[in-house]
Amino acid sequence: MVYLKQIKLINPDEVSGPVEDLKYPYKAAAVRYMEELVFTKPVTFLVGENGIGKSTLLEAVMYKYERRDEDLQGMLNDGDESHKVLANVLPDQIRLVEVRKPDDHFFFRAESFFDHAREIDAQSMRDILRYGRDYSMGRYGGRRLLEQSHGESFLSTFLNYGERNMLYILDEPEAALSPQRQLSLLVRIKELADQGCQLIISTHSPILMAYPGADIYNIDEDGARLTPFEETEHYQLTKYFLTHTEQMLRELGIV
Repeated sequence: MVYLKQIKLINPDEVSGPVEDLKYPYKAAAVRYMEELVFTKPVTFLVGENGIGKSTLLEAVMYKYERRDEDLQGMLNDGDESHKVLANVLPDQIRLVEVRKPDDHFFFRAESFFDHAREIDAQSMRDILRYGRDYSMGRYGGRRLLEQSHGESFLSTFLNYGERNMLYILDEPEAALSPQRQLSLLVRIKELADQGCQLIISTHSPILMAYPGADIYNIDEDGARLTPFEETEHYQLTKYFLTHTEQMLRELGIV
């Protein structure tokens, strides 16, 4: 299922002219070339080097959904991360082109997950004190997130949170996951897609990018291009390192 089809700049002049003359966040390649991102598949990956603007773009999209619903609860309003989001001028400058509205939306970022987990655990305690039962943790597997390791709580959230017909915006969800747990996440992505969900994911993980049938947009200073998995730098560099480990270590001057 596809809900969000495209992201458009309200004022395209904001990204005209030499890159060095552009202001934040329009200097970032992911913002300059956002209109080249057309979402036609249930699963889309955004890949590229650090600093290319993937996080800036994704947080702006989710903020639009949060503000439209007049609901600034959740990860975008947690702790220090909220200041970064609210300081991002991009949400006011973009328009979301939708095929249909999702029933709900979910934003995930490793940097703000601790604050999110703390709030969920606190809400769980409030539920128990007020109602005599826990209404919050059931959506997260029934076990307090802060009682688990970072990676365990990450995965518990993905495996248990969510319903049908949702839009997921995930910013580097592999950050705290071992390769084995990334495989578990890969299975969960398939389950969510089969339940009518759309997932837009920024990632550096070749494991996640291997999801069959997904669109992979490689974003760099020259544009945003649909790229086959085997042609991504992430795949090629990882494969070369694993098959020529000693040679690459010599090239890097490590041995």
